[in-house]
Amino acid sequence: MQLHIVSVNVKGLNSPQKRKMVLNWARESKIDILCLQETHFKAHTQVMLKSSLYSDAFYANAPVKKNGVAILIRNTIPISVKETYQDPHGRFLLLNFELYSHKYSILNVYAPNDHQVKFVNKALKTLPDSFLEHRQIIVLGDFNIAPDPFLDKLPIPKGQALRTPLNLAKGLQQSIKKHGLYDAWRAAHPAEKDFTFFSHVHLSYSRIDLIFLDPFLLQTMDKVYIGIATWTDHAPIGIRLKLPATPLPNTLWKLNNSILSNPKNIEYLTKLTEEFKSFHPLSDYNPDLLWCTYKAFMRGHIISLTSEQKRKKQKTLFDLHTQLSKELSLLKKKPTEATSQKVTMLKGKINDINAEKVAYQLLLLKQKYYSDDNKCGRLLTNKLREARAKSRIESIKTTDGKKLTNPTQIAQEFAKYYSTLYNLSNDPHTPQPTQTEIDSFLDSLSLPILTQQQREHLNQPISADEVTQAIKILKNNKAPGPDGFTNNFYKKLVPNLSPLLTSLFNNLGANPSPRAELFQAIITTIPKPGKDPNLVTNYRPISLLNSDIKIYAKILATRLNPLLQSLIVNDQVGFVPNRQAPDNTRKIINIARYANSNRVPCLILSLDAEKAFNRVAWPFIKAVLLKFGFSDFFLDSTLALYTKPSAKILTNGFSSTPFFLTNGTRQGCPLSPLIFALIMEPLAETIRKSSKVQGYTIGSQTCKTSLFADNVIITITDPSKSLPALFQIIKQFSLVSFYKINTTKTEALPIWIPNHILSLLKSSYKFEWQQSSIKYLGIHVSFSEKNLFKENFVPMLSKFQKLTQDWMYKDISWLGRIAAIKCNLLPKILYLFRTIPINIPAKFFTSLQGLVSKFIWQKRRPRIAYNTMTNAKNKGGLALPNFKKYYQACHLILLQRFFDTDNPPQWVFQEASVIPTTELPITSIIWIPPQLRKGQKTYLPATVATLKIWDSIIHSDNLKNGLYSHFPITGFQKIIDNLNLIAWTQANITMFADLFQKLIFQPFTYLRNKFRVPNSTFFAYLQLSSYLRTNSLQKLKILSTEQNRLYTLLQQSSKISQYYARLLDLPTQETTPHMKKWEADINTTIDSIDWNNAFSTLFSSISSIRLLESSIKLMYRWYMTPAKIYRIFPATSSNKCWRNCNQTGSFIHIWWECPKISQFWFSIFPILTDLSQINIPISPRLALLNLDLDCIPWNKKRFIIHVLAVSRLLIARNWKSTLIPTLNDLTLLLNSNSTMEYYNARNNHLMHKYHAKWDPWNKSTYSEDNPVGKGI
Repeated sequence: MQLHIVSVNVKGLNSPQKRKMVLNWARESKIDILCLQETHFKAHTQVMLKSSLYSDAFYANAPVKKNGVAILIRNTIPISVKETYQDPHGRFLLLNFELYSHKYSILNVYAPNDHQVKFVNKALKTLPDSFLEHRQIIVLGDFNIAPDPFLDKLPIPKGQALRTPLNLAKGLQQSIKKHGLYDAWRAAHPAEKDFTFFSHVHLSYSRIDLIFLDPFLLQTMDKVYIGIATWTDHAPIGIRLKLPATPLPNTLWKLNNSILSNPKNIEYLTKLTEEFKSFHPLSDYNPDLLWCTYKAFMRGHIISLTSEQKRKKQKTLFDLHTQLSKELSLLKKKPTEATSQKVTMLKGKINDINAEKVAYQLLLLKQKYYSDDNKCGRLLTNKLREARAKSRIESIKTTDGKKLTNPTQIAQEFAKYYSTLYNLSNDPHTPQPTQTEIDSFLDSLSLPILTQQQREHLNQPISADEVTQAIKILKNNKAPGPDGFTNNFYKKLVPNLSPLLTSLFNNLGANPSPRAELFQAIITTIPKPGKDPNLVTNYRPISLLNSDIKIYAKILATRLNPLLQSLIVNDQVGFVPNRQAPDNTRKIINIARYANSNRVPCLILSLDAEKAFNRVAWPFIKAVLLKFGFSDFFLDSTLALYTKPSAKILTNGFSSTPFFLTNGTRQGCPLSPLIFALIMEPLAETIRKSSKVQGYTIGSQTCKTSLFADNVIITITDPSKSLPALFQIIKQFSLVSFYKINTTKTEALPIWIPNHILSLLKSSYKFEWQQSSIKYLGIHVSFSEKNLFKENFVPMLSKFQKLTQDWMYKDISWLGRIAAIKCNLLPKILYLFRTIPINIPAKFFTSLQGLVSKFIWQKRRPRIAYNTMTNAKNKGGLALPNFKKYYQACHLILLQRFFDTDNPPQWVFQEASVIPTTELPITSIIWIPPQLRKGQKTYLPATVATLKIWDSIIHSDNLKNGLYSHFPITGFQKIIDNLNLIAWTQANITMFADLFQKLIFQPFTYLRNKFRVPNSTFFAYLQLSSYLRTNSLQKLKILSTEQNRLYTLLQQSSKISQYYARLLDLPTQETTPHMKKWEADINTTIDSIDWNNAFSTLFSSISSIRLLESSIKLMYRWYMTPAKIYRIFPATSSNKCWRNCNQTGSFIHIWWECPKISQFWFSIFPILTDLSQINIPISPRLALLNLDLDCIPWNKKRFIIHVLAVSRLLIARNWKSTLIPTLNDLTLLLNSNSTMEYYNARNNHLMHKYHAKWDPWNKSTYSEDNPVGKGI
């Protein structure tokens, strides 16, 4: 392997164009270590030289923008930097590092123009002792000294002018010799003349950019060269070192998705596919052979296509470089004015091409930020997240403690570990199941079996439509498998590939030996947080399967998924439709709290299964599938995925030798989670039916197991007897399936177990015995509400506080901060709300709202009420999360499960079973006000917490308005002594509303005539009417529109977002002072519907958050005007307009009435009228608030709002200034935005929307300099 090191003086990198040019050049030149001088970065400021390819970067910067050196290291080089030394003046930078077990030091130098030798000696003193440390030394950079004036200067100085260069050269040679270093370029070119710098002042060439090596590295030098100076005035100097005994990285082909964005390329690939199909009929070939041949055929053509396109792109640049190299050689040998001019001209052309390329790249980057910045997405996430851990693995320890740094050996060590894990059949320490043992275990169980209709559904041949649908839902831009074909490729060519894939998939199960390359996988690894990165066990494997196999597995998974509920008992909630983690967490919390309050001894175990997905025995998979009744096509198709699959490890760009897999489900395969859920069912069923394992009973419900895939919770009583029986079952299951429990990592929570029994248990079972809680599905399960809150919500609040503090001063806009709360904090707290059904104190929400508000306003006083911002965007808000309403929504969706009659979770039966049979069901109890409920003490705390939320929404009037129409008539029997309403219910009087007509309480005769109730029930009527009259309840309360919508949601399969939206609709006492002030300012009435429409139209018309923000701030009256500032600081400010019009600078004056700004507004409206061909009246309602656009077509409305938003932004940019925006400013910004939205539409295939909005502008005379209008 060669190490390519380059040094160059860049003459400043504070221009984004130049930074991009440097990184482009480094990537294209395939530089491994890039040493830069004169970066001009300032110390203690964020360095902007960023690249995913050179993420390891080290800097020495000066206090001011001068000097500065940097060293960038390519990601693919497994360098481990041990020490750094940065010169505080930005003159030199030392890195001590290890590479392939060898020690190196590299010193990057930028010498001053005077006292160079003294400086060099100072810098060299920082080098470690190479002899004592067995270290190789590289010193390089801009020394500002020519080592030999006779060879390294042109023209050669003469007379007195030679003395200084000679003295400097002599001093440099002595310093270098003292440290045992050699001039690398001169060693390779003893008598040749070449130079790195041309001084226009002295009209002379010199070689002052140098590389010095120690004797050992000098022997490994393969090439040293001086490049061509184009984008800077120093020529780069580079060296290639042959590293001893180092492997070459593996090159895995991967389709470049960028070629798929060109319609001509898609047309070409489509044509190739159709040609291949015409020459290779499906009926004439084995389908898997044909498909693999097609992929090889396409791979070759794609490589040829990309190479040809790259050659065409680079041909002009290559020719110019060749000409420049020739002319430079001539110029150095025989300088002439003509040659000098030609060199300058060629450099100019090269720089123009590079600048154009950089400009285009920056344009695309700008477009990305225009469209995506400050929104929920990758850009914002990257801004918020901490620096990622290095993906490069520097070293690994073997099982015997030996340290490996060679990347091939590291890959092989991982392969050794995973080969052992995925081939337990070869492990002498793992008991091997026999088919007899597997059959015997499963025969003892009674598991559900597929119906004939279900089998017929599963065994149908795969259709082309199924293939097409599976391809359509693939995610773009995901890493491909070993074949290199990405999801994007399949999505672009889906109609053409569908016949080939349909034929392939229908024959895989029937083929006893399909081609092994189909089932290959690449395993990459990521380190587990907080674990030792030197151990292979502390890495999480990520398998990359070929996309075709993922499509195949997705089709099978789509067929199987709807059937899982009929096969798997509902204590398994992982990967089963309509089941979720909260179904089990609520159940376990109920058990813990019930056991604690009733003082019933109980043990809760959280089993730690070791590599559960990776260990599953394949014979057991087949046997379980047969047991459930899978057969024929579906069974064969599923087992085809386990026909000699193989994998290889890829780390640091180096891959191991492939190894076969003989156990474990396929990671990254859509079918694997469903298969795993099925194979865990025999274990769960064995535990359920065991009389020796005694579960915990609440009411009539006994619970032993709760599963989420491999996360298993066991709840048992009498643990002295139950635990041995439990582990005997697990042992039997392990013998047939390779399942293994890690006992020492299994957590146990004892509740009211006597101390003497607990001591015996602890001595017999080496669990992690806990005192107050155990971890399950990411939460701490405890037996008290206080602990549940303390161990879950308090740490979450602390985490949020730290996150918001870390994000406080990041470059995120005001709306971006709201987006950060929505996409980063909200999902975390929602999970706790859903999984932990407790009463959360109001002060928690106050604290949470406080820290969110502090983050949004950056610790300044809020300018907009929090509740106003939490309104939906179509209701004049910013959709900032209202955490209390989300908490309520989470309880309501749990209440919804009581209405689920098809397949309710176990906790519903659990909570219902403790309610006496004489009580009403929860679905009726919710209509009884809490003041009138009897027997609530028997409810489980989770039920009470959920009812409390419902009551706060529905029963908040304290009976002032009577009872709801849904109030169950039998509910009165619990309230009024000796009341007998059996005859009434038999006569179909079931609700309170039945006693009313037109909201009027009816006499007994009404009931007798309408419902035919017997006269004997008149006394009951008297009892009831007396009670209602005495308590002022003879009123029928009707649900409000918003409440009724909530109740409707309860009876459907609704989502949290739907409940949240309806909760936001509930009436509040909120005021909107900004609306009232606008009404006063522009002397008009603003209807709330118009106001909300103006907000929603603004949000839907503008894609750029930065542009949107100024308009939002204006509508909320965010801006501080002279009049407002004067009211706050009368002694130090004036209330006069900044624009020197000598009028009071009120809000409406600054934005509209100022004579100078009104000229700007009055010049805009004729343009809008001209472009829209609609008379647009001049008014502040439209200019400032987006009102009065109802009758304008949507696309024209979008453009008008965009123009007005840009106008407002221009005014805001000149805030506190006398400057007035001009039409030229407006035109420039609109042209820029048009270009940004053009590329965004092109990338997202939305050109029709772009043209509808922007064509009037692009084709007009107003946009003369718009490149889009000129047809880019």
